[in-house]
Amino acid sequence: LADNGARLDNAVLAVDLAPQLLGADGPRRYFIAFTTPAEVRGHGGFMGNWAELSAIDGRLRLTEFGRTLDLNRVDGTRTVTGPEDWLEQWGSYGFTSGPGGTTEREPWSNITISPEFPSTAQVIAELYPQSGGDEIDGVFAMDPYVLQALLRLTGPISIAGSDIPLSDANVAQFLLVDQYGIDDSPTRVDLLDEVA
Repeated sequence: LADNGARLDNAVLAVDLAPQLLGADGPRRYFIAFTTPAEVRGHGGFMGNWAELSAIDGRLRLTEFGRTLDLNRVDGTRTVTGPEDWLEQWGSYGFTSGPGGTTEREPWSNITISPEFPSTAQVIAELYPQSGGDEIDGVFAMDPYVLQALLRLTGPISIAGSDIPLSDANVAQFLLVDQYGIDDSPTRVDLLDEVA
């Protein structure tokens, strides 16, 4: 028990916080960055897709889904104000290098540039409402291997437009390689939405 004290403390904290995180005290909204190591960034990969997850009274619902370019396309200026050390290191990669210290046109293409995720999550939380989204309560990042681990818990899923159920044995291969064999881009995006 002494060797696992920190794990036990974390488990108790998770149980204590779960109702609040799942919307027992009011709706919660979370941003999910779907990353892929197909294009390297400091956090492990490029954010190709994103989703907004709502939690209300313990029920989870995917309320928005899109591609990184959808967030980049928003008109108007966007400003990222912190964290200061994150901006000092990464601001020149499109976050403070626009006119008057604003973002450049495509800040979301480099959003996972830093390996320091808690600070990146703060930047996402500030930038998302300026890019057409709502205020969020938290940020998650998921790569194909996280989805693989989740499918190990849930079991295989069937997705519209695919004859093969996705499981922990094939989801990473599908997301990293096989999806790019689909010629029709809208069909591919719809499939990714289904997987999410």
